[in-house]
Amino acid sequence: MNKYIFLKDATFISTIYNEQESLYDFLQSLFGQSAMVSQIIIVDGGSTDKTVEILKKFFVEDVPMAAEQKKLKETTNGLKNIFHTRYDLEDPQRTVDVEIYQKKGANISQGRNIAFSKAKNNIIFVSDAGCILDKDWLASLSAQIIGLEDVGAAGGFSKPITKSFLEDVLSSCIMPELKEIKKEKFMPSSRSLAIRKDVFMDAGGYPEGMDYGEDMKLNFNIKQKGYKIAFSPEAVVYWRMRSDFLQIFKQFFRYAKGDAIGGMYPVRHAIRFGALALLASIILAAVFIHPLIALSLPVLFVGYIYQPALRIVHRIQKKQMRFFYGLALLIPCLFLQMYIDKAKMIGYLYGLTKRNNKYNISIY
Repeated sequence: MNKYIFLKDATFISTIYNEQESLYDFLQSLFGQSAMVSQIIIVDGGSTDKTVEILKKFFVEDVPMAAEQKKLKETTNGLKNIFHTRYDLEDPQRTVDVEIYQKKGANISQGRNIAFSKAKNNIIFVSDAGCILDKDWLASLSAQIIGLEDVGAAGGFSKPITKSFLEDVLSSCIMPELKEIKKEKFMPSSRSLAIRKDVFMDAGGYPEGMDYGEDMKLNFNIKQKGYKIAFSPEAVVYWRMRSDFLQIFKQFFRYAKGDAIGGMYPVRHAIRFGALALLASIILAAVFIHPLIALSLPVLFVGYIYQPALRIVHRIQKKQMRFFYGLALLIPCLFLQMYIDKAKMIGYLYGLTKRNNKYNISIY
């Protein structure tokens, strides 16, 4: 294992729940990295499928390293240490501690906070099951934070994994191209994050009252504390798109609910409601004033689908998508974007009813 860049003073953490379908590929991508940390902490939220069984089996049978399992420690407050082992990377000076905990009923914020509390190092890398890590993900992210005292956190770039027409439409609607990302405004997802533990603690950790949007809230708190967040375009995480309409609705409903609870992006959501009001006004004006007013609707729809259309054009140019297949995505993109916005509006209104003043902030 001498090929590894060994990050002695770094920890990798992840929180999982019912991830039996995606967990193995995620773990394989973690252990296929060109760099390796000295500690891995995984917290399970009480999975009811085969997640924990797959997790243990992987670390016992699939990791190509000599292993010695330690005696498990009893814990308190419902937190169980269910697996603890140490791997030698063909060198006694280069070892990886793996610790797996379980706390039934823990949401993602609570699970990540538990993992951070168990981390022995100050540089923490974070990602999620359901993702595939590019082999240079750890190495690329580490280059943006290790030894750079002015950087409190760094994030990578996400690319979609699609396996159906609907998933291609969804990726065109929601997954930005690299050129769309503005480094000065970059806000990383915790599916691809490196952060200093002291910065994490100063920012208050993940807000445990939020089970969605918790990573964006952490980002805002980091920036409010005056820390810099760096962007690493080479640190790529591949993320599977939702595969049916119900999953898509739940995803964006929950994101918007998190925005409302955390007091985030009020202007964006106001614009969304304003666009709906404009559409209704045009339709009513066309019915009650003059039918020609309806001619403004195509202009409105072109503006609405402009960004997804640019992404499709870019993917056609990069030969990631066939020309006629890309054209076939355009109209479904319009309707899926409207469907997503409906989920966001309902989720945001619902979140406002659950809002806790301690999370309220004024954010653009």
